[in-house]
Amino acid sequence: MVDYASMYQLNCGLFVASTAWEGKLNGCVVNTVLQVTYEPLKCIVVIDKKNLTHDMVMKSRSIGVSVFSEEVSLEDIGRFGFSSGREQDKFDGVPYTLDVQGNPLLTKGVSAVFSFSVEETVDVGTHTVFVCAVKQAETVSASPAITYRQYRDKKLGNKAPAGDKEGDVYLCTVCKYEYDEAKEGVPFDELPDDWVCPICKRPKSAFKKIEK
Repeated sequence: MVDYASMYQLNCGLFVASTAWEGKLNGCVVNTVLQVTYEPLKCIVVIDKKNLTHDMVMKSRSIGVSVFSEEVSLEDIGRFGFSSGREQDKFDGVPYTLDVQGNPLLTKGVSAVFSFSVEETVDVGTHTVFVCAVKQAETVSASPAITYRQYRDKKLGNKAPAGDKEGDVYLCTVCKYEYDEAKEGVPFDELPDDWVCPICKRPKSAFKKIEK
């Protein structure tokens, strides 16, 4: 038996893995960036093969990593986590700088940034583990790095309990955001037709009611 909810108890972070290839910049959200050795200093970055960033890193052999801080906005997480670089320039209008290898690094809502050079790869099925040498590492702000658990709490909102109010809960099938009618005070069916998920910007049609 595998209780998938128990996986949320594994402490992991929230990062943007980015790269540059043939004049194009791109990045995606990842939750696994770990130091694995000290001398020499090496880290691993795990990226889903479905992401364009993965394909670009396989060619560029370099990765920039921006560590999201507790001050990051849900909009920035959504930009890099729930949209595709095949359809939009994710760095358009976003403050960033370039690392020593030319990869984009975020300058807002991050606590630290890194520049990695890929030395080897490990195929683990749906993802690739990139084993990297550290070329650059900088602390950007004193704000602590956000954990994946804190992100989930932030995504679900910090609103007051609903009390005795009743209502249905609708789940976004893309990013798992939950719209709670009792907390929001507006029935889901009465939301305007152009209403979109506050996290991934998908329309109402992407939501399904959670059966009680």
